[in-house]
Amino acid sequence: MKTFETERLLLKPSTHEDAGLILQLFNTQKFIEFIGDRELYSLNDAEKYIKTNMIPQIERLGYGNYTIIENMTEKK
Repeated sequence: MKTFETERLLLKPSTHEDAGLILQLFNTQKFIEFIGDRELYSLNDAEKYIKTNMIPQIERLGYGNYTIIENMTEKK
C-alpha cells in the first residue's frame, strides 16, 4: 500500500492504528447526516470496519480511504 508525502502532508492508507480517528469521525453529526450511520460504537467496531471495508478496497482497487496527517516539521 502506497503512502504519499508532500512538504506539508502525509497521506497513508487507513489502518487499525487510525481506529480512534475513524470512530470519532464516523460519529459526528454531519457524517451521520450526509454519509449515514455506520454503527461504529467502539474502538473494536472501528478496527473491524477498517479491516473488513477499508483495507480490502485498497488491496482490490489500489485506492480507498487514506488518513491525512499534517507534517509538523518545519523546513528551513
